[in-house]
Amino acid sequence: MNDTTDKIATTTSTYCDALLDKPDNQLRTNVNPKVLNNLDRRARQVLVGHSLDKENTTLGSSLLDLKDKANRIVTEIDDPTHPEVVAIDSVTRTHTGSILLLLNSKEAADWLREPDIVDKFLDKFAISASIRGRSFNVMLKWVPITFDPDSITHHREIEEANNLSDHSIQKAHWIKPINRRRSGQTRAHTVISLTSAEAANGVIKGGLDICGSRTRAKKTKQEPLQCLKCRGWEHKAQDCKAPVDTCSMCGENHCTNTCRSKGTLYCASCKSNAHASWDRSCPEFQRRCSTYDERHPENNMVYFPTEQD
Repeated sequence: MNDTTDKIATTTSTYCDALLDKPDNQLRTNVNPKVLNNLDRRARQVLVGHSLDKENTTLGSSLLDLKDKANRIVTEIDDPTHPEVVAIDSVTRTHTGSILLLLNSKEAADWLREPDIVDKFLDKFAISASIRGRSFNVMLKWVPITFDPDSITHHREIEEANNLSDHSIQKAHWIKPINRRRSGQTRAHTVISLTSAEAANGVIKGGLDICGSRTRAKKTKQEPLQCLKCRGWEHKAQDCKAPVDTCSMCGENHCTNTCRSKGTLYCASCKSNAHASWDRSCPEFQRRCSTYDERHPENNMVYFPTEQD
């Protein structure tokens, strides 16, 4: 009995100690591995853009040369907070001409984003280049049309009214063109781009006060890309190779805005007369949406993935 009592006294922990000893991020084991891999990869990415055409020559060098140059620069930076190992694992070029650097660790990427460090890096890497942050898009429903999405002043006022950090809002735009509004319309949907996933998730959870009205929010969802010229998939009209336009209403060879076949419907994707090519209930559109969600599981999540469980 004495031995048992001593064992209980030395091995039993309090309820508080049990809570404190709980392993961190235990819920991450239930998350789709693709989501975790994408989250970790994005944390190691640094996007370098340029504002002057003359810099296309510098950033237009081969990816191997850019990688060697970037590794040489980060190695030569003299800083007491320099991580033990900082290396650029890969370099890729985006469709806009920006350069995406993938570093060896999140700590290295965070260090490179520090204002003093990034200035030293960019001075030697490319003139007029800048580090571009990632944006997180949120759709706001029924925003008063007194809101001006192009006004920086309105952005700052919204941040102040909703206790958001300064410059949390990068930009905003109406979803539907203003010239297509109906007479007397007072509210419309808009999309705002925020600088952090945490800020975007807060807006999704609680909405935003805009021009004295509380607006509901949801994360924007990526959808299959459909060509507005030929109504095909995975390319834009500006890159379309089709010789003629395909009407999204009747399927004939003319622009949709010149269609005279009122009431005639034809879907160029599924060859059906039951709906138009732009109809969101189109089976082909729904199938492609499901395929995209399978490839990008975070697209179907309510919130943007973060380090928080």
